[in-house]
Amino acid sequence: VVRRIGLASVCLHQVESEASLRVTVPPGEMSPLYAGAPGRALLAFAPPEVLDEVLAQDLVRITDGTLTEPELRATLGGIVMTGIATSEGELIEGSVAMAVPLFREDGIVGAIAVLGPAFRCDAAWRKRTSRLLQAAARTINEELAEDRFA
Repeated sequence: VVRRIGLASVCLHQVESEASLRVTVPPGEMSPLYAGAPGRALLAFAPPEVLDEVLAQDLVRITDGTLTEPELRATLGGIVMTGIATSEGELIEGSVAMAVPLFREDGIVGAIAVLGPAFRCDAAWRKRTSRLLQAAARTINEELAEDRFA
């Protein structure tokens, strides 16, 4: 579970894989919104002033896979259309991440993401993960909507 804090995303909770080779992001770790699927899922649905502030800063390349400003701009519309963000090696070399946004009535409140080693994240894995993330987001969004009546 990821949430935006300032111009960064922060991991709030992690469930580790039981596989001996895995990708982990410890709770509390912060990453820039422009790098990686979790941050971009947040950024794609953030208020325009947040995007403007992110683009006004120097987009530091964390790895060779970190997107440049034109690449970042090109991906955001697709995330809004599909509801899912994907990244490859942008924050952690050799990893793949997929993330979906979480909403309440007043806008985006977080994202959920799945990360794994790239060698394990083939097309079948990505298709299944996309389906599972979107189903989980629907369930969470429904629960968040119901909370406003409690």
